[in-house]
Amino acid sequence: MSKYQVTIETVKDVLPIENADRIELVKLADKDYQLVVQKNQFTIGSKIVYIPVDGIVPDKMLEQLGLTGRLAGGAKNRVKTIKLKGMPSQGLGFKPGQVEGSEGFDLLEPGTDVTEILGITKYDPEDQLQNPAGYKVRVITNPLPEFVKYYDIEGAQNHKYIVEKLMDVEVDITEKMEGSHFVASLDTNGEFTLCSRQRNLVDKENGDGVRHDWFAVAEKYDLKNKMNNHLNWLHDEFNSFRLTVRGEVCGPKWQGNYYGLKELELFIFEVEIDGEPIPAGAVYSTVKEHIGLKHVPFLFRGYLRDFIGGSSLVERSHGQSEVNKNKIREGIVIRPTWKEMRDDKLGRVIIKQRDPIYLSNEK
Repeated sequence: MSKYQVTIETVKDVLPIENADRIELVKLADKDYQLVVQKNQFTIGSKIVYIPVDGIVPDKMLEQLGLTGRLAGGAKNRVKTIKLKGMPSQGLGFKPGQVEGSEGFDLLEPGTDVTEILGITKYDPEDQLQNPAGYKVRVITNPLPEFVKYYDIEGAQNHKYIVEKLMDVEVDITEKMEGSHFVASLDTNGEFTLCSRQRNLVDKENGDGVRHDWFAVAEKYDLKNKMNNHLNWLHDEFNSFRLTVRGEVCGPKWQGNYYGLKELELFIFEVEIDGEPIPAGAVYSTVKEHIGLKHVPFLFRGYLRDFIGGSSLVERSHGQSEVNKNKIREGIVIRPTWKEMRDDKLGRVIIKQRDPIYLSNEK
């Protein structure tokens, strides 16, 4: 699905910021993002190198941009949404030629991917795997098995045309949760597999590794037995041979336990049968009634145009979390209710809109 890309973009607008002498706001033409930049760098129609949120920027580039020690993360090299003079800045932008390796970028077409050229990588929270005591350790892992595909969801602001396509389509909208990706897969031979977003996890308690928390989560919810009961029904009725569920694990030690939960909890958002996702409209009942698990908070079913109303999708992404009403939600996830849609560029049509207020750490 989603691929992290640093791209060449075109400036759509350059706007002043109230009470700001040295900075101004630029908006991108083909992506629904805004960036706070130094004054007098860009004009309408200028090319700009856009580094989205969660990029890990090389030290030399930080030095050339005058940003050494000024970004997020332990190494101060991670791009995040911030607020400057009250204005959200959703990533990092600079002029072609401003850093080594970007010479000639102004001649490239908008949308050109320059991630590898610049040596920028995406932040991977799985590098922070923890043991039950909360210390960073090496957990025994393998690459994802063939039957579990890598999963990520594209941001709506990267694909404005997809939002337009969905305006008069019935969609399901759920809360995007601040958690860690969890996958469980079971086949009719009894093979039970647990994965994180990118890795097949090995249940190893001693010796070379430390047991991953996902095994404790699976045991807490009696997951294998619950999935087996539903898989047996699927096999009898439809001759299906594999059931996979995807969700978010939230709680102590993971992603800062944003919701203040007392123990690890699993919230399912996707069900796959024989490797294919079932329609969004069937996920909630399948998870709650047929398997017996928690579903991510369900927010809306209907036409996207009705959900947005006279507002904007960015504004409608803001709201209180259904998990903890004292916290704002990370954002929303939107997908067609009953019929899967595909797009030549995006692939499977499913998008997320993250709340810029949440991303700027106003939590």
